[in-house]
Amino acid sequence: MKKLKYLFILLIVLCPFMNVRAANISIDKVVKNLNESEIISTLNELNENEKDITVMKNDSNIVFKQGSDEIMSMNYTDEYIEYSNPSVDANNSDDIFEGFFEAIMIYATFNSVFTAAGFENKTLGNELPENLDYGTYGLIIESEHYEYEEKDENGEVISKTTGDILKHFKMSLDEDKIAALVNTYGVDYESIFGENDLVPTLKFDNITNNSVKITANANKASDDENDYYCEILRSTSLDGEYQTISNIDFVCDGTLAITDENLEPNTTYYYKAKVLGGKEYSIPLHFKTKSAESVRPGKNPNTGIESYAYAILLAAIAIVACKVMNKKSLFRRM
Repeated sequence: MKKLKYLFILLIVLCPFMNVRAANISIDKVVKNLNESEIISTLNELNENEKDITVMKNDSNIVFKQGSDEIMSMNYTDEYIEYSNPSVDANNSDDIFEGFFEAIMIYATFNSVFTAAGFENKTLGNELPENLDYGTYGLIIESEHYEYEEKDENGEVISKTTGDILKHFKMSLDEDKIAALVNTYGVDYESIFGENDLVPTLKFDNITNNSVKITANANKASDDENDYYCEILRSTSLDGEYQTISNIDFVCDGTLAITDENLEPNTTYYYKAKVLGGKEYSIPLHFKTKSAESVRPGKNPNTGIESYAYAILLAAIAIVACKVMNKKSLFRRM
């Protein structure tokens, strides 16, 4: 009886601990890991002429900054991290480019949360089910598919890309849910953002007196399903100081173009690019913007002739054509 009595007492003592849920990881650890993240460190190395990206938190937000400018923020509680951008437009090129940066920061967040939970060098792969059970895996991702076409001034398509743009993201800080997520869908960090030997190539289109459209291709293998991100830099001399022209790193698959504007007429510019995680910059390429004279108001951009002179020329051609058409005898003799 005494043994049963002691066993009963032991059960009473242990009962409050038998249904204890897994602890939530600390948001402070997540922020610390974000600032030490290899993803953000690599971005800062690539953006060598820009202010560094840093991460901080206040009472309810994790804030991503570049210098003093806020570039992205996520809400948090003791139980989860959440990001929402319901007004994002999948048909707006600015929103699409912004979405690329957000995607990189979300990957960095995955990695930082996993590290805080004891899973180092892990992130999530590109292939996730559309509707994950939040109660099991603690993750919600909602996105909108886009098919974006870049057109020239004549309405002809010069580049086309498709993908998904993030609208809502929620991630639990519960250790059990994090473990279930990593063990089921986690991949090695290096498989997405690790070092690689890719060297991108650049292509110029639609060169005007003050702008150019640029596409970058990472030149990945045909069976490589990963997305690679590139940074593009510009200089006015081959060996001069290069400045970043892409505000964010974007998917360099050779289809999506960015426009570099506010260039000087009749000026030679040099460009190079580097893949995120890559070891080498591309060989610098250059072009020369058109002269301001060739596109100034009053000139036909296709002929370079003043508009009124062009009209007179067309009228003269029409008059000559009419006279020729009226010489029926000439046509009969022919």
